[in-house]
Amino acid sequence: MIVFTAAPPRIYNEHDLVFAEELARRASTAMYHAELFHTAQTERERAEEAAALRERLVAVVGHDLRQPLASIDMRVELLRKRSTDPEFVEDLQGLRASSSRMSRMIEQILDFTRSRLGGGLEVVFAPMDLREALAPILDEVRAAHPSATIQLQCPELCGAWDRDRLEQVFSNLIGNALAHGDPGKPVSVTAGAEDHRVWVEVHNEGPPIPPELQSVLFNPFRWGERASTSPAGLGLGLYISNEVVLRHGGQIEIRSTAAEGTTFRVTLPRQAVGNSGDRGSDP
Repeated sequence: MIVFTAAPPRIYNEHDLVFAEELARRASTAMYHAELFHTAQTERERAEEAAALRERLVAVVGHDLRQPLASIDMRVELLRKRSTDPEFVEDLQGLRASSSRMSRMIEQILDFTRSRLGGGLEVVFAPMDLREALAPILDEVRAAHPSATIQLQCPELCGAWDRDRLEQVFSNLIGNALAHGDPGKPVSVTAGAEDHRVWVEVHNEGPPIPPELQSVLFNPFRWGERASTSPAGLGLGLYISNEVVLRHGGQIEIRSTAAEGTTFRVTLPRQAVGNSGDRGSDP
């Protein structure tokens, strides 16, 4: 409430009325905006608290799940060694594959949580040959997809990177190529070098990635938006892969058309440039 008073012989006139109405209007607008700001600030604080709680909960769940899962893997391996029944061994292999898939999901959850809580993904740089990292990945993928054709062309490519993290990246990209590509066409992995940088391309034939999806492909939890021949994951693989490559000072690019198929190109500096907090040192 706004109250105006005047001492005699002062008398209100039309100008005073206009002034009072304008002052009241501005006061009302200011109060309205202040209320909106307070409401928005309260909602933002609640959303931030909920997000922080959710991500911390995910981290705890991820850590707690790894221990019993490791115990399951150990017992499955013991049973496999003791059994001579081919059908039983085959069932155990299926169980082991499911367990491995769950382990990868847990690792993705933990990586995602670390990146969102501000700690970032940990990378440890060391001298390595990229070809020696790619070859075992292809062997593992071929064992899991015996009917698929996967081709590798990679010369010796030496540099300083985090081998475990890059294996995570290329395993995900190759797995995606198999899941979303034409099963009757080969998946090719080609690598080379340009000046002080190396590149790796993972290519598959098949339906292209829609342009509207390409722009958000590296966002977290983008699952279920492309046809796939494999079970749906968490939608974190490409997000984490992109984070790993960025931590190396590199980038991932996409080319996807109906005529040429889909290609993910990873470019890395030979001497990776990591962010602060990385362990290890460049050679």
